[in-house]
This record gives sequence, C-alpha cells and structure tokens, in this order.
Amino acid sequence: MILAQLRARLQGARRIPLSIGKQLVSLEPLRRMLGAPHGYRSVESSGGRGGSGEGKIELIGPVETEQEISLAPALFAIGSEVESKLLPCRFVANARPVYLLRNGKYRNTGGHFELAVLDASCQLLSELSPDAIGPDLHRIYGQLSLQWEKRIRGRAVVLTTPGARRNYFHWCLELLPKVHLLCASGLFQPKKDIFLANHDEARYQIQTLALLGLHAPNVVRTYPGIKITADELIVPSHSSRHEAVPRWAIQFLRDRFLRQGLAASGQKKLFLDRGSAKRRTIINQAEVHKYLSGRGYAIVDTAKLSFQEQVSLFRGARSIVSCHGAGLANLCFVEVGTSLLEIFSPFYTPDYFRVLSEHVGVLYGCMSGVALGRRAHVPERQRISQPFKLPLDRLAHAVESLERLL
Repeated sequence: MILAQLRARLQGARRIPLSIGKQLVSLEPLRRMLGAPHGYRSVESSGGRGGSGEGKIELIGPVETEQEISLAPALFAIGSEVESKLLPCRFVANARPVYLLRNGKYRNTGGHFELAVLDASCQLLSELSPDAIGPDLHRIYGQLSLQWEKRIRGRAVVLTTPGARRNYFHWCLELLPKVHLLCASGLFQPKKDIFLANHDEARYQIQTLALLGLHAPNVVRTYPGIKITADELIVPSHSSRHEAVPRWAIQFLRDRFLRQGLAASGQKKLFLDRGSAKRRTIINQAEVHKYLSGRGYAIVDTAKLSFQEQVSLFRGARSIVSCHGAGLANLCFVEVGTSLLEIFSPFYTPDYFRVLSEHVGVLYGCMSGVALGRRAHVPERQRISQPFKLPLDRLAHAVESLERLL
C-alpha cells in the first residue's frame, strides 16, 4: 500500500544529486526497485558480444563504416567571427553497427541525452548510453523513478536519440537515419515490432514516422522515468558527433522523401525566419525583413509548415538566406547549385550546415552578426543564446556576394 502511494506520487521521474543516487543504487534492494544499473561496461571493447542464452548481445555490422568528411573553404565569410570558415577542415563520422540484446533493458532520463541501455544483468552499456559526463556519472544514477517496468514480449527497437525530442535537426539527421541502419541489417519490421522514440507529438515527427511506415500503434512515446525490458532489444548505434552528418544519412532522406512525388515550390529565394525562437534572435529583425523582401526573398517560418511543405519549399529554392537554426536541416532536399548564406551569432559558429552543404553541392557562404555591448560577464553557456544585431550594410554585402554565386 505504501509503495503504491509512493508510485502514485512519483509518476514520471525526479532528479536527485548524482552522489546521492550512486549511494542509493549501491543498496541492492533499492537498486532493483529503481531499476538502476550496477556499474557499466563497454560493448565495443568486448567485440560487441557478451553473455550467453538469455543475456546474449549480438553485434550486426558495422552497417555503415567510418567516413571522413572533408570541408572545402566557404566561398565567402563576412565578419571576424567566421573567418575560420575560409579554411578547409575535416570531420570523421563514426562507423554504425546495430546491437541485438536478449532481455535488454531501456531507460529514459531527463535532459538532452535521454537514454540509458542496460544488458540483461543490469549493467549500463556505455556506447549505447551517451552522456556528456561519461558512463560512471551517467544521469541515470541521479534519476528517482518508481514506475513499474514494462515487459515487451517480442522485439523493441530503440530509436531514441539525444536532442531529437524538440529539435528538427536532431530528429531528421540523427533519429530518422536509424531506420536505414535497421533496413540495411534486415531488422526493420514496422508492422510487427515496437519502436521507442523520444518525441513530443510535433506534426513533423508524426508525419515523418508515418512516411517511413511507422504508425501510432507500434510507436511508444518515451518519457523520463519509463522502464522497459524486451525479449529482444534492437539498438542502432549513435552518431559520436552531431556536426559529422554522414553522406549516407542525407542520401537516405533524399531517397525516402523526394520520391514521394511532391512538386517543387515556386519560391526561388527564401529567408528562413526563426519565428518564435527565444535564442539567438535578431534585434533589428523588422528592418532585415524589409531589406530582404525588397530583394525578392519570401519570409518563411518553417515551424509553421508540414514536413511535406518544407520538402517542397527547399526542393524549389535556389537562393537561401538563414540564421543558423534547425530549419536548415532541409538542405537535404535542395538541388545541386543552390546557394546559401548562413548568418551566425557572434558567439556560436558550428559547422552543421557547412557539412550538409558539402554533401549536397550547395554554394556556401556565411556572415556573423554583431554583439550587443560588452558580454564578457555572461557565461559562455548563456552567451551562445544571446540576441545580436545584423547591420544592414554587412547584410547587403553578404547578400550581394551570395547572388553573384548564381
């Protein structure tokens, strides 16, 4: 009775300090009640194989081998913060196997990374349970959840991907390509298996899953605190670095979604507006809109469009101006020779969309905005989210440079 009351009060999960969590799970009865791991191990260091019979782990692949991504210099880069884009650079996309765990266990945690995968003996599998701090301090140890563990008779597939719950880029470029790994390894059974996915029922999430053959009855929407054990747990491996999007992932998206027969939009020149975004906003957005509209750019908020509408829009685009943001994941669907001007905050200049541009043949240039006053007192973690100004003379120089590429 007392335990039932506790469970009712602790629906979902509660965060506690890791140090306390590690002490709690050192006590076997509490560890079992919480469904927490006892220690961790590496799957890859043991050749991807472990256990026997009911606890066996099978390595399939690698389905995709390691891939080197060499980026050519940007065609132009305006602003001191982006001068490094004029240099070539290199990324490595890791090899991607798939793992089959007999009696494998799945846990969903809070935060960006979200997942923990345990073997049949409740050891955390480090490669399948990404976390910024590392497996010894994985956030699963600081999660208090008294929910009952659900048993899936048959096969469950872990699609859960760090960052994918609320981010279009991580959803499209990291979660959806796991379907390719399943197909290539002969493990994709959309009408038979259960699929575990971290999503918030966003329209694009439901639409893309359906287009890939995954419909609501077979998809379990995961949340912090959920506990699942399956007769067979299928876990496609994760990307080791968000920016290193492999060419095969983009090709998979193009093959699956461009062949849906959607006609290209008639809009040739686009400015992607970040709409209601609260981070990295342009404070003089109204005058930026006025300038770009005057040059024939359609102002578009991709968050308001269906997935199919986004594919159609980018398929027809020839010149794109956009602040760095997840909507640029749609570069996967543009034609070769499309030009892009990526606008960066002065505090945040990653290479996500330079990589996509390299893969699909986009003519890539970039510029940086200008900081508002002195920000030295602002911690770096907060600084990358700060608003910034886009001087119109600098924007005009960048747009003219962009249009000369066409």
